[in-house]
Amino acid sequence: MKYLFLLVMSLFLISCGNNSAVESTENEGWKLSTDAVNLYQVVGEKHDTAMLLMANIEGVRNKLRLELKEMPLDSLRKDSILTLLTALKKADDGMMNWMHEFKNTELNEEEYKAMSEAAILAYLKEEEQKIEKVHVDMVESIKGGKAFLE
Repeated sequence: MKYLFLLVMSLFLISCGNNSAVESTENEGWKLSTDAVNLYQVVGEKHDTAMLLMANIEGVRNKLRLELKEMPLDSLRKDSILTLLTALKKADDGMMNWMHEFKNTELNEEEYKAMSEAAILAYLKEEEQKIEKVHVDMVESIKGGKAFLE
């Protein structure tokens, strides 16, 4: 179910990359400003970049779980693996939560229509910061897990 959601969100945000946000709203006489469309695309691109890390997270998690299961571990090594697994899970959850909470222009058009230009730009800037943090958390957790496994 989680992967189906990821697939649907990925396809949706990829479709936003070709100004679908503008196209879908122009027919009704409403459209995002050029600045908002550009910022929306930046957010979508950052999302897409973070999505590419999902397989890495899962791969590192699987290797750590395997090591946890197969090797006799001292408590310090076991604690280290559990800490790394927690960081990877938090990074994964951060991505899932961001995607669930993000308001895209097609599914939330009425909300965007009700917002001022300044509010839309502020919202998208905030979302850009959030997805950037998600990306950093993902990269750091993957790096930590890989370093431990080497």
